[in-house]
Amino acid sequence: MSRIAIVFFLMSLILSFAACGDSEDTPSDSGLAKQTREAGEVSVSVIPQELGEDESSWNFEVVLNTHTVELVQDPAQVSVLVADGQEYLPLAWEGDPPGGHHREGTLKFPPVSPRPDSLQLIIREFGGVERSFGWTLE
Repeated sequence: MSRIAIVFFLMSLILSFAACGDSEDTPSDSGLAKQTREAGEVSVSVIPQELGEDESSWNFEVVLNTHTVELVQDPAQVSVLVADGQEYLPLAWEGDPPGGHHREGTLKFPPVSPRPDSLQLIIREFGGVERSFGWTLE
């Protein structure tokens, strides 16, 4: 194997490991960044959507991906929104039904008033791992 091929292989390996773990992407329409947590056997990405005081619900787009386990949990049963120390349970999950390796949908929570300084979304049980996503609100 040539030195160039070895260097290319090692660089590819390093970049692959760097891509794993937690990541933050560009802000969504709400101005809050998409966050991804890759832990255990399931990758979970969350994008805050509508978080205005006049909204009927605060919505979070959730994407679940795995290649090893069935995604059978109900996101509305294993999630909680925390704002100013108060926990809020989801109103509903509108998305793909249980099963399969790829699911996406929207977690809907009651709007929080007054608007908090920060939010934390906790999703438990997918792949046996608890994931936490946090945003600072302006």
